[in-house]
Amino acid sequence: MSLSSLLKQLKKLLKQKKRWLSLGLVILAAGVSVTASAYYWNKNRTVSNGTQEQKSLSVWSSRVDSPEELQEGNEAVLDVLMQDNEPKLVFHQKNYVCGEEVVQLGWLKPGEIADYSLQHPRAVISLQDNQQVYLTEQIDDLSEKCKGNVYFGIDKDGNLSLFEGMPAGEQIIRTFFQLNVQHLKSSLPSETLNQLYDGIRILDLDDYNSVISTFSDYAVRGGKSE
Repeated sequence: MSLSSLLKQLKKLLKQKKRWLSLGLVILAAGVSVTASAYYWNKNRTVSNGTQEQKSLSVWSSRVDSPEELQEGNEAVLDVLMQDNEPKLVFHQKNYVCGEEVVQLGWLKPGEIADYSLQHPRAVISLQDNQQVYLTEQIDDLSEKCKGNVYFGIDKDGNLSLFEGMPAGEQIIRTFFQLNVQHLKSSLPSETLNQLYDGIRILDLDDYNSVISTFSDYAVRGGKSE
């Protein structure tokens, strides 16, 4: 059975089980809406009173919230490098949804680092140990090493996990959430369930996202997530 057929079968089963919940969800949504409105008003009042802690931007952090902050952070690091005016050992690190790649660019002068940064505007510059510079880029895709070589399956604790190779090898890359195994067993044909235990091969980002989205409906509320 192909991955697309498996996911279609799972979604069809879930759709049938969810129909009777529709009315209850509508009523619940109305109550949540009222509660959320009150919370939002109180939260905004807290901010306006100046009592909410303001977040600060660290030029050494790889986490940014906007392109403007990324640019400001990079410029601050480049200013430090220009003042020092010494060559640094530079690396370009690409962090993928699955996998990472690090390329050593060699010893570059501050001006050369700035030029390279212009060619990779999404990369965050960080200075480590005053000798090494990393340009770290987040890539919304799977690395070439991951494509076709990773599998979704159930680990020994009942979690949906991503494995390097087949799940039987127990080489877990990442754990997502705990699955309601009893619900799975009562909802899915044995052939489909066995395929999950054997491993669902992931070829691209669409496969990756589809599996997570589909099996999130079988997640244990408050289950483990990383």
